[in-house]
Amino acid sequence: SDLFGREGSVYGFQTEYFLVDTRLTYDLTEKVQLNLGVDNLNNDQAYVSHPLPQRTFVFDMKLKL
Repeated sequence: SDLFGREGSVYGFQTEYFLVDTRLTYDLTEKVQLNLGVDNLNNDQAYVSHPLPQRTFVFDMKLKL
Protein backbone atom coordinates (compact mmCIF):
# COMPACT_ATOMS: atom_id res chain seq x y z
CA SER A 1 0.00 0.00 0.00
CA ASP A 2 1.08 3.56 -0.62
CA LEU A 3 1.51 5.55 2.61
CA PHE A 4 1.54 8.88 0.82
CA GLY A 5 -1.79 9.76 -0.72
CA ARG A 6 -3.43 12.90 -1.96
CA GLU A 7 -3.44 16.04 0.15
CA GLY A 8 -5.81 15.58 3.07
CA SER A 9 -5.85 11.77 2.93
CA VAL A 10 -5.68 9.64 6.06
CA TYR A 11 -2.01 8.64 5.69
CA GLY A 12 -0.45 11.95 4.86
CA PHE A 13 0.88 13.89 1.96
CA GLN A 14 4.30 14.63 0.49
CA THR A 15 5.33 16.98 -2.31
CA GLU A 16 8.43 16.69 -4.47
CA TYR A 17 11.18 18.99 -3.28
CA PHE A 18 14.83 19.85 -3.87
CA LEU A 19 16.52 21.78 -1.07
CA VAL A 20 19.91 23.51 -1.21
CA ASP A 21 21.76 24.31 2.03
CA THR A 22 25.03 26.21 2.19
CA ARG A 23 27.60 27.00 4.90
CA LEU A 24 30.58 29.33 5.14
CA THR A 25 33.14 28.81 7.92
CA TYR A 26 35.79 31.32 8.99
CA ASP A 27 38.51 30.65 11.58
CA LEU A 28 38.78 33.95 13.44
CA THR A 29 41.55 32.61 15.70
CA GLU A 30 42.82 29.14 16.59
CA LYS A 31 40.06 28.93 19.21
CA VAL A 32 37.19 30.84 17.60
CA GLN A 33 35.31 29.74 14.51
CA LEU A 34 32.41 31.65 12.90
CA ASN A 35 29.81 29.93 10.73
CA LEU A 36 27.20 31.48 8.47
CA GLY A 37 24.68 29.48 6.49
CA VAL A 38 21.43 29.41 4.62
CA ASP A 39 19.06 26.44 4.72
CA ASN A 40 16.67 26.03 1.79
CA LEU A 41 18.55 28.59 -0.30
CA ASN A 42 16.12 28.19 -3.21
CA ASN A 43 13.17 28.88 -0.82
CA ASP A 44 11.26 25.79 -1.99
CA GLN A 45 7.90 25.18 -0.30
CA ALA A 46 7.83 21.51 0.66
CA TYR A 47 5.35 19.38 2.60
CA VAL A 48 6.19 16.09 4.29
CA SER A 49 3.07 15.54 6.43
CA HIS A 50 3.53 19.20 7.49
CA PRO A 51 5.18 22.25 5.89
CA LEU A 52 8.97 22.30 6.07
CA PRO A 53 10.64 25.63 6.92
CA GLN A 54 11.33 27.95 4.04
CA ARG A 55 14.60 29.91 3.71
CA THR A 56 16.37 30.13 7.08
CA PHE A 57 19.57 32.01 7.94
CA VAL A 58 21.94 30.49 10.48
CA PHE A 59 24.85 32.04 12.39
CA ASP A 60 26.89 30.30 15.05
CA MET A 61 30.20 30.63 16.80
CA LYS A 62 32.35 27.76 18.04
CA LEU A 63 34.79 28.24 20.93
CA LYS A 64 37.53 25.68 21.60
CA LEU A 65 38.48 25.59 25.27
